[in-house]
Amino acid sequence: MTEIGYYSILISLFLSVYCGLASILSIKNRRAEVIASAENAAIAVFVFLSLSVTAMIYALITRNFQIEYVARYTSRSLSLLYTLTAFYAGQEGSCIWRRIQFENFSLSEHKSWLSRTSSKKQKLLWQRSQHWQSLRPCGF
Repeated sequence: MTEIGYYSILISLFLSVYCGLASILSIKNRRAEVIASAENAAIAVFVFLSLSVTAMIYALITRNFQIEYVARYTSRSLSLLYTLTAFYAGQEGSCIWRRIQFENFSLSEHKSWLSRTSSKKQKLLWQRSQHWQSLRPCGF
């Protein structure tokens, strides 16, 4: 389970970098498929960070003391409530938690932005994305 958490954080790091670069390129080039790709990358970052949080909470609940974070901030004498709050006790846990909150906020803001934009703009973006997909051979 620790490998799942570790690799999900690494994947979310690379996806975050990709999302930032794709967002900059989509603003510069105004290409709808790059915008959609950046949106999907932001969703994937949230999923992978949630997976890493789940892995850490699982390690805390099962009291896996082979993990340094669990060994440092918990003990066998702690109740389950205090063991779960140990997730936020260290800098690593609080940073991941803040990042999850940031991703949740950015996804909800993006959703509200889409609902505020006119249907004409959405239709234009959809037509552009369909046009670029029709130019690709075999749908790739």
